[in-house]
Amino acid sequence: MTRAPSQIEFPGISGRENHQKRSRANQTEKLIHLTVVAEEDIELMAEFGTVALQRGRLARLLEEAYAQDAILDTPRLCVLFPQTHRGIRAILQSFWQKGVLLPVAGMKKENRQLMRNLWAALAIDRYLSGEDLTILRKNLAISTSRWQRWWQGFKELVQNQD
Repeated sequence: MTRAPSQIEFPGISGRENHQKRSRANQTEKLIHLTVVAEEDIELMAEFGTVALQRGRLARLLEEAYAQDAILDTPRLCVLFPQTHRGIRAILQSFWQKGVLLPVAGMKKENRQLMRNLWAALAIDRYLSGEDLTILRKNLAISTSRWQRWWQGFKELVQNQD
């Protein structure tokens, strides 16, 4: 796995389903690549402000870790974000209540039960259900370029099934 210029290597917790709260010594770690700064961050900040930028970046990093068969915990997220544990949990709670699958180590079972679908799948489903795209993108902190990638991928998937 090669690292892009905007990425860092960061220790994540190995395994997607590793939700138990454990001491660091009892966690199997895995080096993962995370995109700390992306062009879409600038888009989000310009269109929806710094709160959307932080929310979108947090969701992106958690999905990147998940795609590499790892998850992060709040102490690791505090290294990447200028937020307290409580601030990060509040952002995550807003995503979880919308049904977005953003797993974090040490999360409560009730929060795990709130998560229904990946960020992209949930956004496309809500758009196809008639939700206004701009409001949807703002609520889920989705940049224009990310939405276009997701939508294009969805269209290709549908066309290939025919």
